[in-house]
Amino acid sequence: MEKFEIKWEAPEFRYYQKSIIWYWISIILASAVLALAVWEGNFLFGLLVVIAEVLILFWANNKPPMIKFKINEKGLTFGNKFFPYHEILHFSLNDEVVDGFGEIRIDFKNHIHPGYMALIPEKDISLVRDKLKLFIREIAYEVKLSDAFYDFFKF
Repeated sequence: MEKFEIKWEAPEFRYYQKSIIWYWISIILASAVLALAVWEGNFLFGLLVVIAEVLILFWANNKPPMIKFKINEKGLTFGNKFFPYHEILHFSLNDEVVDGFGEIRIDFKNHIHPGYMALIPEKDISLVRDKLKLFIREIAYEVKLSDAFYDFFKF
């Protein structure tokens, strides 16, 4: 097998700039759920709602760190995590480019492992696809419910 190496750097996740209206809607929704928890007398759930809202407000403005990615004949390296090809079930690539990046999703043979999603620069999508097809199977990209949730709420 010929040696090769593809490297790129990308944000850990897509970042959406949030307006003040986004924060107010978040606070109003959390307040409504908190009022429901108090009305039902479920104070533990109310505490959970308050903690969750504080975390949402804190995390909402965090910009993603840049992660280094590498693909070679041995496997994939995402940040400091190495994934050999024999542990990977299949991959899928989303060719839809947003802010200069597509998405690659890796699913593992070990079903306990949740899988991994990474952003990939538009210029590298076809090259990465061609190289990965030599080692693992490609499946059609499907939008997961959690991804649709994050995209809809711009979180």
